[in-house]
Amino acid sequence: MFETIRTAAYMAKVFLEARKYIRRSKKLAPEEGWQMGYDFVHPRASKLLKITGSRVIYHGLENLPEQKGVVLFVGNHQSYLDIPAILSVMETPTAFVSKKSVGKKPFLGPILAMLGCVSIDRENLRQSLTAIKEASQRLT
Repeated sequence: MFETIRTAAYMAKVFLEARKYIRRSKKLAPEEGWQMGYDFVHPRASKLLKITGSRVIYHGLENLPEQKGVVLFVGNHQSYLDIPAILSVMETPTAFVSKKSVGKKPFLGPILAMLGCVSIDRENLRQSLTAIKEASQRLT
């Protein structure tokens, strides 16, 4: 139970800290804002995993493109810690495609936007195609 309280307290602190970064990132060019988002989230994702007692085992980073830019992941989540796990090991700004409802969450949505994440409305095929096109343009 102590770990749950400690995790909740840490996340509350992160969300409060994020407000000033979110405001600053909105004033920047998209790529600069995404870099600021990455710089904010990366160390905090690592700390969150440490607080929860999670251990990340990964391999294959050497297979990612060497060019600087945004790496986009589309995944099927196994837990709430999937995104922090990926963010903790990535060495460049990383964005995700997420459900539209996740982007509307009061604290999480602005952080995802700061990272350059793209939201998909599963009920709206036209919007989903537009979001996929936007995500693919960010990779070029």
